[in-house]
Amino acid sequence: MFWTHLYDLIFKLISFAMVLAVVLSISFFEEKNVAVALIIAVLYFLVYNYVFRTFATYLYCRLTLKMNVTLNQAKQLNNAFSPLLPTSLEWLPMRELRDMDDDVKYQVALHLYNEWIEEKRQHWITFTQDFKNSSLGTKLLTITMYGLVVYFMLAGILNWQPVLFLGREYCMIFYSNTYPSFWIGIICSALTLLLFKAIDKNIKL
Repeated sequence: MFWTHLYDLIFKLISFAMVLAVVLSISFFEEKNVAVALIIAVLYFLVYNYVFRTFATYLYCRLTLKMNVTLNQAKQLNNAFSPLLPTSLEWLPMRELRDMDDDVKYQVALHLYNEWIEEKRQHWITFTQDFKNSSLGTKLLTITMYGLVVYFMLAGILNWQPVLFLGREYCMIFYSNTYPSFWIGIICSALTLLLFKAIDKNIKL
């Protein structure tokens, strides 16, 4: 999943479709796959973050949580309801707010959000401390794991190996002329995480 709630999905698709339509309509970008992929990724990031992200949060607050908020108030809760990056899927649904009084919903939401942020901060502090105290083998395993995850995500965008090879296999299997390189990269990243988690769990380094 690369979205949190329905409105997040809708506006991410709108953002991507708009950017894709504009970029591909410019003849200058024809047959410049790497440049096009990078430009689409950057523009998608900007359009979703600065144009549509707050609207996704606003609609979630209004329609799902029945919370009476302004756009500025919704913007304060973006990180809780509409994560910016596709990989940042931790979010705080706060569905328990639906049964609360309208007058307190926003303040409770801010309180829950601040507690959640503090919990994440403490988790990060614990993670970095554990990393510092871990063995050399564990450090190398962690660095390798995250390095491969980032590489596979980039490979999905820029059509690098092994995504290129897997894409060709995809075309042969499904008799297609195109393949979803981005999704292949994401799948490779997910499998890498699962593999290294299994190794870390079963082998003491």
